[in-house]
Amino acid sequence: MISNKSKNILTIGTDTNGKGGIAILIQSYSKMFKKFNFIASHQEGNLFKKTALSISALLRCCYYCIFKPIRIVHIHTASFTDFYRQSIYVFCAKVFRKKVILHIHGAKFEQFYENHRSFVRFVCHKADVLVTVSNYFIDYLKEQKLNNNIFLLPNVTYKPSVGPIKKNDQKLHLLFIGAIDSRKGIFDVLECFAKNKEMLQNKIIYHIGGTGDTKTMNEFIQQHQLSSFIKYHGWVDNERKEKLFRTADIFVHPSIFESFGISILEAMSYQLPIIATPVGGITDLVENNVNGILIEPGNKKQLYEAILFLIDHPEYLSEMGHQSGKKAEKFYPPAIEKQLDHLYQSLEK
Repeated sequence: MISNKSKNILTIGTDTNGKGGIAILIQSYSKMFKKFNFIASHQEGNLFKKTALSISALLRCCYYCIFKPIRIVHIHTASFTDFYRQSIYVFCAKVFRKKVILHIHGAKFEQFYENHRSFVRFVCHKADVLVTVSNYFIDYLKEQKLNNNIFLLPNVTYKPSVGPIKKNDQKLHLLFIGAIDSRKGIFDVLECFAKNKEMLQNKIIYHIGGTGDTKTMNEFIQQHQLSSFIKYHGWVDNERKEKLFRTADIFVHPSIFESFGISILEAMSYQLPIIATPVGGITDLVENNVNGILIEPGNKKQLYEAILFLIDHPEYLSEMGHQSGKKAEKFYPPAIEKQLDHLYQSLEK
């Protein structure tokens, strides 16, 4: 528990009731503090609602910096619009001479930086420390010389309190949870299934949880008559998400790029083998032929072969799943809390 310093730390980020990895991460952090000072800088809604929240959040940031014993402002940001929005809080905190942690998330940061170099460099150099979630991004930020103080802080997950659900259908249950978006590789999976439908349709069930381009996804499923073995569950969280993880035999997430892959980490905590790609932060999580199978991004032939291998060799499911569980342990709250506490201590020296 980060108790001694909790009253001196202000966290700013997206509404914790929202969807996505940053909201989940901030929820997890909140449980590590005796007192969690938090300002939601963004939430879903219409333009009026978003604008009102932004004004309120900035005023609250000023209030905390003036009237509360805040020493460190920990700001979570993604790319593009979110980075510009969060930069306001960087400037606000520095006006009041607070230490600033800029915690960078988001798979599109490289693309964003290439198109907004001057502004990104200016903001990043204002921060006292940059934090990111994977070794891949540590190397990238250092290569770009965006700050002299860069800290690795992986995402956090929790050990499930319940085990897998027993199934009697003699089928392999595959799972995807994430944004319905081409960069997550979901459409590569669907195209793979369409091409190999005759071989797969009686052997697997593919569960999908998430939101995004559901129109294109549903049209593709209907057009290729895949609905007999693909189940779309919509946005899932809490008990519904837990049930899917407990039902699954394999987690399939062949992203084109991924800054970390928090859904992969969650799947590992449920001791699931992972089929993924060796991109971004995924290589911090998945070791090929140890706790999963890594394939080339967009390579549908390799994806099919990986699924077929696990269908034909079910004995690997248990061992790979066990290895996933072991690897997930270093991302449980005690380990991450210790690293987070070390980060805060380094700024108070």
